[in-house]
Amino acid sequence: MEEYTEETQRETFYDYYVREIEPDVIKYEFQRNKLKNMFIKLCCIIAVFICVCFWLLSKYGTELIGLGNIKFKIICLIPIPIVLFYIKYVTPLIDSITNKVTPKLLKYFDIKKLEISKDKEEFIDRYLRSLEINPGFHYLSIENNLKKQYKGTDINIIEVNICKGQGRYRSNTSPGILIYFKNPNTEKTELVIKQNENFIKNALQYNGLPPLKIGNSQFERVFNVYTDNPEYAKNILNHNFIKKLLILKQNNKYSSFSLSFEKNNVNIFLELNKNLFQYSPLRKTYDFEQYKEIVSNIQYIFNIIDDLELI
Repeated sequence: MEEYTEETQRETFYDYYVREIEPDVIKYEFQRNKLKNMFIKLCCIIAVFICVCFWLLSKYGTELIGLGNIKFKIICLIPIPIVLFYIKYVTPLIDSITNKVTPKLLKYFDIKKLEISKDKEEFIDRYLRSLEINPGFHYLSIENNLKKQYKGTDINIIEVNICKGQGRYRSNTSPGILIYFKNPNTEKTELVIKQNENFIKNALQYNGLPPLKIGNSQFERVFNVYTDNPEYAKNILNHNFIKKLLILKQNNKYSSFSLSFEKNNVNIFLELNKNLFQYSPLRKTYDFEQYKEIVSNIQYIFNIIDDLELI
């Protein structure tokens, strides 16, 4: 894939967007506007209902026991029609846009979408639990299993949602991306670089690997390093590599970052602030900027690989 500056990438993707995406998504704008008008009417009906209920209670219900509780219950009912409206009308619209646009965004990068095997699902679950992402999570949803050949190497990109709780009681969803690929140069080494989140816990061993101090206080305030080969780790974590990692950390595209060299695999996990492919019903369906943002986030994955010279 050709490397672009942000300006050149914008111009290149814009041409692709106008040709391949805009004709499909512009027709959904009429549906979005129709839903917007329906939602306004729904809000008006809810407002009238609340006013009438409160007026009736103030006029005829002054002697009712628990009047305050009745008003509170009425207020609690407000979200119900809004949630039902979203599920019935908005979610299908978002799903239609996703099914139409996502394959074309992947085509722009020549990325293939694959089925997820049971073995791969178990590997991802085991690996993310070892990283203690959202500790104690019960449910792992694999949203996309993607693959791209980049600089002669197969890059696996797995989009996941990590949830606590089970069934309909799932909560605290954390979207993220696991990127992994083979690098024969790391065949005999295990090295983990984790974002520093718990000082006491991170001072202990990680999966049997002892912590390593590299003598850079700025880096160690942000990351913890664990390895079975301190000499090799220090060769990788040279001044240039550390500088690039700290620059990556300043980027606000993700909330947590982990990098590991395991056997002959390189694994990168990014805990995101939102899902990779996320389309907002509040924005016009033909709003170029929201699709450009998704493209920028995908490009960022390959920028990490290039900036850290992992291939």
